[in-house]
Amino acid sequence: MNIIVISQLTEPSAAIGAVRPSNFIRYLAKRHKVTCFTGNPLTDSDILGGAQVRCVPEKEKKRASTARQAKPGTAMVSATRRASLVRRTAFQIKIFLKQLIWARQIAVMIEAEWKQLKPDVLLTSFGPFSSVALGLYLKRRHPQVYWISDMRDPMDSHTLQPWLRVFMAWRQKKMLRKADAVTTVSQALGRRFASISGRQDSIHVIFNGYEGKAKCVPGAMDKVLRIGYTGSLYNGIRRVDALFEAIQQIENEMNDISIEFHYAGVNSTDFMQQANRYGVQKIVVDHGVLEKDKALALQEKCDILCVVSWNTKKEQGVLTGKFPEYLRLGKPIIALTSGEMPHAELTQRVREMNLGCAFEYVNRERDFPELVKYLHKSLDEKKAGIQLGNGQDRAAIKRYSYDFLAPTLEKLMLELVKEREENL
Repeated sequence: MNIIVISQLTEPSAAIGAVRPSNFIRYLAKRHKVTCFTGNPLTDSDILGGAQVRCVPEKEKKRASTARQAKPGTAMVSATRRASLVRRTAFQIKIFLKQLIWARQIAVMIEAEWKQLKPDVLLTSFGPFSSVALGLYLKRRHPQVYWISDMRDPMDSHTLQPWLRVFMAWRQKKMLRKADAVTTVSQALGRRFASISGRQDSIHVIFNGYEGKAKCVPGAMDKVLRIGYTGSLYNGIRRVDALFEAIQQIENEMNDISIEFHYAGVNSTDFMQQANRYGVQKIVVDHGVLEKDKALALQEKCDILCVVSWNTKKEQGVLTGKFPEYLRLGKPIIALTSGEMPHAELTQRVREMNLGCAFEYVNRERDFPELVKYLHKSLDEKKAGIQLGNGQDRAAIKRYSYDFLAPTLEKLMLELVKEREENL
């Protein structure tokens, strides 16, 4: 097969959104002719397993990342809130326009090479929006190509300004109807897409995965329980305060406990504010923003890894790429899920695979005592020199490897191409 992949994010970018498309490309490039169109100027053919690489570089990445630090403080005066709203709106407009400009440049590049590339399949990776915009454009121009739209997240996220959310919902509906197949990372998101499109058969769930082989990496052989979280808090949508509250309760019950909570990401101020709320800021070790290899090294040093998500009426099945990234290390996972909807998919997976402890804010009365109990148990095991994480479902964890997931995507592509050949 000849395959075009459009992904603005590709490795060696440290962005979690670069992991999934890069692993798919590496696998496919071993078996097919793959041409990747990316926004990362550091990406080359060796990094992507021999795929051909075309690049229109992104600009001002740092500015885009630091903008996430904007925080809706509870004590802010109305004027400050208005100013913050204006800044966020202006920022989203700027990023949106840049995505359209990038998409136009890539479209010109692809059209110039279309006859030489002769693609059978077009794979687009969302986000950002530019990939979907290109998918819609190229499918309209070349209806014979099979378009697979890979969706890690919904396009109409509630983190967007209302005007942009309405636009994204419109484009998302169009994409769901025009793409030959849509792949997504969770059952809940798959059901939502199917209800919007009315095309159940075109929706396929392929989980987010991890790179390489799963392994069990023990923490340091001392009596300090180290908890780690590497990632964004998305302006307070992701919450870790329940864990800080549980630690405070344990400190009040026990005189001598040794806990460190290591954080790496762009929201250090938010993270520390949540710790301050319960007077446990002294346990926080703030690493700031780390490169990917250093963030992975930090995870390996920790005893427990924290994954944070949300589950609301508007957004269900949100499964961050950190979840499979943590799975690879074989360490216990504490999952914290905010939002008004119970029984999140993340919660179900943690419990079914016996990965650690899952806490939902909507089920606080039931889950908080279990969280405290789990921390007590982990502290006791660490003091006794017992390796944490025993009893995890290792067979289930292996199914999150891209060695297992990428062939599933390839099979879908082959079926689409075979169907066309049979109908000729």
